[in-house]
Amino acid sequence: VRRNPAPWGLNRISQSAPLANSDPFDAFEYTYDGDASNPVDVYIIGRIYFSDTGIYIDHVDFEGRASWEYTYPGLPDVDDNGHGTQVASVAGGTGLGVFKHANLIAVKVVDGQGSVSCIDTPSRVAGMTFVINAANASGRPSLANMSFGEILMTGYGIHVCAAAGNSNIDANAVSPARAPSANTVGVSNIFDQRWVDSNFGSVLDLFAPGEEIAEHVDVYQRPCAEWDPHRYA
Repeated sequence: VRRNPAPWGLNRISQSAPLANSDPFDAFEYTYDGDASNPVDVYIIGRIYFSDTGIYIDHVDFEGRASWEYTYPGLPDVDDNGHGTQVASVAGGTGLGVFKHANLIAVKVVDGQGSVSCIDTPSRVAGMTFVINAANASGRPSLANMSFGEILMTGYGIHVCAAAGNSNIDANAVSPARAPSANTVGVSNIFDQRWVDSNFGSVLDLFAPGEEIAEHVDVYQRPCAEWDPHRYA
């Protein structure tokens, strides 16, 4: 299936050659597999500093594919920050998402502030334990998006994408980026160069488009044009 127009990041991941156009705000084309017969479950767990505090599952961009399946005790069953919804839109939104047939599953383990102090070990372990059990029970291909905590899930057949981090340091000093079993991703720009603040080092598995990336939604369903580009590799 071809989608035109599309953001530059979607165009870049659908072809091996560098992009000829270097304007990230121009119109590009995204080529993807439109077969929805074998969807992937994507668990949006959480990240430090900008929390993925759930998903606004009723957003029209998700077309009923988003569900809320876990909340750490004491937290509300709502995305009270908005970042988790944005991440879900990049991963699997109908408009600008990569996996347009993915099941998007909210696993809430941090509150709306999203600061480091809000993320403790019991909530992280509880969230990852839930994903392990849910993925094994479903029998479907599963992927977890996370930027914190220990890697417990790869041994259970769950593909874990870990952000390299945005501190311009060697990712070997960052957890879970340094975990050998994680798929650690750094941020690249439209020129296929490392984004200036992306972490780096031998633990990275790949770089992916992450600078000037437009997400399609927020929790208030404002038009995409109202949003500034973010860094999502």
